[in-house]
Amino acid sequence: MLAAVPGPGLVADEHGWVAAVTGIPFVERVAVPRADRPVAVQGLGLCVPEPVPGGWLLRSGPAGASAPLHLTLDLDGRPPRATVQGTNRWVHPLSTRHAEVLLLLAHNRDGLDAAALSAALYGHSGSLVTVRAEVSRLRRTLGGLLLARPYRIAPEVRVELPELTGTTFVRKSSAPGVRALAKQFR
Repeated sequence: MLAAVPGPGLVADEHGWVAAVTGIPFVERVAVPRADRPVAVQGLGLCVPEPVPGGWLLRSGPAGASAPLHLTLDLDGRPPRATVQGTNRWVHPLSTRHAEVLLLLAHNRDGLDAAALSAALYGHSGSLVTVRAEVSRLRRTLGGLLLARPYRIAPEVRVELPELTGTTFVRKSSAPGVRALAKQFR
């Protein structure tokens, strides 16, 4: 069934137990799917359950997935965390670099290409392969919340950021783009 699905997806039974996944790390269980209610799935984003024999097919971005998702960044947590809330809630610990990427994308809602993101993270545009690998790993975790070409947070995602002035994370960041944000908000 999943072989015919373009992109990432999963199949779950009527109780939310996952039988198979493709394109995302394995998730053991999801919120109980119902035909009339979108479900937020870690690694996929907001999904509208599609009935299949014995359960549900969930995949990112189907038509009708209009309920907003909320992404909250906790930068001073140990480690930093991204909390995604829709019909359910999940918390994902972030590496420092992934937190910096999300912070930069949250402040550049139109998106950044790999060269611009490289310059914001490393001070030069020569780390394209590294940037692409980092964003790829982050997209495997956050799924449909992050889009590519250019890299950006999906427009339907509401982002809540902490106050940047006085944030230890921002003060300690080595990323030029994050340091520039700190100066901008002083």
